[in-house]
Amino acid sequence: MPLILISNMKLLICLLLFGVCLHSFGGTAAQGVQQMVIEQSDEFSYSGSAGVRSLKGNVRLRHNRTLLYCDSALMFDGGRQARAYGRVRIVEPGENLQVRCRYLEYDAESGSARLFQDVVLSDDELRLFASELTYNTSKREVSYNQGARMEDGKARLTSRLGRYAVESGEMIFNRDVVLEDDSLSLSADSLRYNRKSGRMYFIAPTRIESRGTEMETSGGWYEHRARVGHFYPLCEVRHDNRYFLWSDSLFVGQNQASGTAAGRVQWIDTVQKFEIRAQCLQFDRSKNFYKAWGKPILRSFSAEADDTLPAAQSSLQSRQIRDTFNLTSDTITAQRALYSGSAPNTDSKNSPKEDSSWLFKAWGMVAGQSNDVVMSCDSLVYHQTDSLAVLTGAPLIWPATFQLSGQIIQVKFRGNNS
Repeated sequence: MPLILISNMKLLICLLLFGVCLHSFGGTAAQGVQQMVIEQSDEFSYSGSAGVRSLKGNVRLRHNRTLLYCDSALMFDGGRQARAYGRVRIVEPGENLQVRCRYLEYDAESGSARLFQDVVLSDDELRLFASELTYNTSKREVSYNQGARMEDGKARLTSRLGRYAVESGEMIFNRDVVLEDDSLSLSADSLRYNRKSGRMYFIAPTRIESRGTEMETSGGWYEHRARVGHFYPLCEVRHDNRYFLWSDSLFVGQNQASGTAAGRVQWIDTVQKFEIRAQCLQFDRSKNFYKAWGKPILRSFSAEADDTLPAAQSSLQSRQIRDTFNLTSDTITAQRALYSGSAPNTDSKNSPKEDSSWLFKAWGMVAGQSNDVVMSCDSLVYHQTDSLAVLTGAPLIWPATFQLSGQIIQVKFRGNNS
């Protein structure tokens, strides 16, 4: 068959003038699923021997409901294969989804489009930038394996591999995943994200940093729009390199400033030298308040002087020795207080943040033990500033070899002694 050339005509005119069979262009309903339809082109040429259709200028192709725009295109295999060049654009009518690139290869039988060079996918606020991308118009899935950058509102994510299910909004990212927004920075090997709900799911060991807080977890979810999340199983949190928290389950809200830890909970203040262990710990860092229940244990430990240190340094360390005791009860609370100046027995150059101490309260079956005293009561209040514990509610103490009781008992700690 000789070469046919047509210029400045719509496809319908081409078909009428030259009698090209409709089925060659996928015009029948039965074959429209597997073949592309040419809807518009300024220039058209057809080589019967090679079976190649060449389209130039304002090209518009359709496969089922998907539209393909480009500057020029080549069609092969009776419209089952196509290559598009120039300003290539895939559009889903009635939707916001669009994909742009400079070069595209399309397979109509599978509905798969491979896009290359300056690829940009947009879907509402979502923007996905990649050098290569695959979009399956039949399954409505997007995937890449050469790296990409995603922007969704204020969230920015990069990864080596990725897949996006358009209908459900589910996205899965793998290898060198890094996500950032205004409140946090996240890195992981794998991450699942639903852009419709704004919820990300942790499916591999993940590290999160947010406003002085570092967190490591291997499971759970976080909604970056609502700033709430649930992390599990074992979760480790570090805040200001001072507070450490381990738990089996952790729920956080309000930019991780408040939440509840559950399971095997351990919380440590490395500056004031104490820890709390419990089955549940509720916290609000904005108010410097912590509440523990479920067999809680409060343990205050001292920083013993090191004999190997120089005399001057050892003397300074000895002034920083804390009270040492263990305390159990039904409920324990800790309220942090900040000094406007320096705390007693501390260097005046220390900042107010470093000069903070804690007020502890315990009630319900309170039992405590220091180096040289055992105590029990219904309620106890202890302040680190003056090292004074106040026992009420049938208090009893056993210092050395005798027992002491009364309505209110005050116990003054001096380092390791009471």
